[in-house]
Amino acid sequence: MPTNAPNDTAAQEITIQVPGLTISAKVWGPEDGRPVLSAHGWLDNAGSFDALAPMLEGLRIVAFDFPGHGHSSHRAADASYHFIDTVALFIQIADALGWSKFSLLCHSMGACAAALVAGAYPDRVERMVLLDGFGPNSAPPKDAPENLVKAITEQQILAAKSSRKFASPAEATAIIAKIYGVTEKSAALLMKRGLEKVEPDEDEAAYWRFTYDLRLRGATHLYMSEPQVIAFFAAITCPTLLVRPEQGWPVESADIQPRLDAVANLEVLKIEGNHHVHLDHPERLNGPIQEFLSKPA
Repeated sequence: MPTNAPNDTAAQEITIQVPGLTISAKVWGPEDGRPVLSAHGWLDNAGSFDALAPMLEGLRIVAFDFPGHGHSSHRAADASYHFIDTVALFIQIADALGWSKFSLLCHSMGACAAALVAGAYPDRVERMVLLDGFGPNSAPPKDAPENLVKAITEQQILAAKSSRKFASPAEATAIIAKIYGVTEKSAALLMKRGLEKVEPDEDEAAYWRFTYDLRLRGATHLYMSEPQVIAFFAAITCPTLLVRPEQGWPVESADIQPRLDAVANLEVLKIEGNHHVHLDHPERLNGPIQEFLSKPA
């Protein structure tokens, strides 16, 4: 059994090599703790777990930056960010860590990907916590041609753009806090690895810019159909905890209920808070998550 020593508030920084990419990650907890992979939301980074992870005990939490986010590599100029590729990424990271089995603690986009991982590899995922994420967006098959053209067009536009410049980290942090509706303290946690300083030529002043790849802001090339998404949810066998903040992602319950109904072993926790409640108020959910992830596999 894992030790019950509290996770170190000062996370260890590691890099993980996967085919063609260097993945940056933060690690909390004892080496013999229960293995937990954590993945963040769209345009966030591993700092998303800086407030919650240190509060959890007996877990070996590895929170990684998705490609194109935080400190991880950007995909090559001739490559695209296909959502379905994140499934392979989870498995590649787990393999690199030597984890044959692991649990998942993921937020938003990361939670959407985690559901696919648990459905595709049910023999490897022991327990799963989804923080305000309900699986990937779907679209009717008839919309596929139009969606593909839209994605290709947006990628061409974004590839030619430059990231926004900020005079200071404080300026960027204030803007992110306003856009996300989070405290400046929470925004600052994300900006620790979400910003980079640029030293231009001598005639120009230094500035800061976001580290994420601008191409991530483009539309998805190909969406699954809803029956395909539900098939992944139906294949999930691990105990699953869905955390639904009261002011979280604006999705209608009726729209996701068929997905949730397909999961054999699901608990739903409703709490007060916004989409980033795990950053703003980790004390509201660390207890239930600790209890859930500490149960026998």
